[in-house]
Amino acid sequence: LPAAVPHAPVVAYGRDGAREWLVLARVPGRSLAEVWTHLTVAERRAATVQLGEILRALHGVLLPTGFHNPWLEDALAPGGRPGDAYHAPPGRHQPLLAAAYAVPGADRGLLDAVGAFIAERLDAFTGDRPALAHADIHFANLLWADGRISALLDFETARPAAPDLDLDALLRLAREPELYRGRDGRAGPSRRDLAAIPDWLAGAYPALFAHPRLPARLAVYEALWQLVQALHFPPGAGPRDPWGHLKALLAAGDAWAAW
Repeated sequence: LPAAVPHAPVVAYGRDGAREWLVLARVPGRSLAEVWTHLTVAERRAATVQLGEILRALHGVLLPTGFHNPWLEDALAPGGRPGDAYHAPPGRHQPLLAAAYAVPGADRGLLDAVGAFIAERLDAFTGDRPALAHADIHFANLLWADGRISALLDFETARPAAPDLDLDALLRLAREPELYRGRDGRAGPSRRDLAAIPDWLAGAYPALFAHPRLPARLAVYEALWQLVQALHFPPGAGPRDPWGHLKALLAAGDAWAAW
């Protein structure tokens, strides 16, 4: 990664059977999720502008020939675990749908509609040129130190994808920050605290918002995200309610993507 993408350097890595391990150098800072509510409006805007600059640099990295994410490919392969296929490519939605149909209590009519919803919008992805996407951008994966973002962490889901896949993750953070507060229940920024992020980010990285069919693309990304969540949270399982999210998405259509 270039210096414009602050990150924790890799010290060593390897494999023990099916398990992989990774040692990174320590980078100073606290997660942006912890500090956001203590930052001034000017600091929040500066952090968002920095994030836009980091993303632009990340998306400009030249991809090595054959680069891919084997975890994602394994999850989507026959006999794989589609519940691990977070941020699946739009054209690979069928394994997620097939797995969702097998969830006890699944609403098959809803899933039929979701499949049609995605298929109707796949042409919005025609001609995409893949970039290096992080695919899991949220504040717990960003460190803040001395008035700057000191590191972007957690590249395990990184893969070739359209840059606006990273926009999808950031908009989800701004829309539902409670999803990213961790298992310790520690309080974090509210939706109100994050409301200005899309506009600030658009000013810092306008190309991220430039696709003429961006609302349709964001709607598909959301459908794919909720399909994977539905494999972990069956109907009635709790407040995350991916099945309810899918119903709301179908009702809103592309207008759902407004912020």
